[in-house]
Amino acid sequence: PQLLLLDEPTTGVDPVSRREFWDILNELRSEGVTILVTTPEGKSCIIAAGNSWEDLPPSKNLTSL
Repeated sequence: PQLLLLDEPTTGVDPVSRREFWDILNELRSEGVTILVTTPEGKSCIIAAGNSWEDLPPSKNLTSL
């Protein structure tokens, strides 16, 4: 996919599996996939090929990135 949306994907996951999960996301990023991840703390992170934007305010217009 060109865009992957994930809502709290590592909630309740052990630390080793969490690390493996983020390694997979980084592989997808290197293939040009843009990824939007939300966390239980209400934070968001966009990972785009070669770039990342963390702690986006909820009202941020994603098309302006």
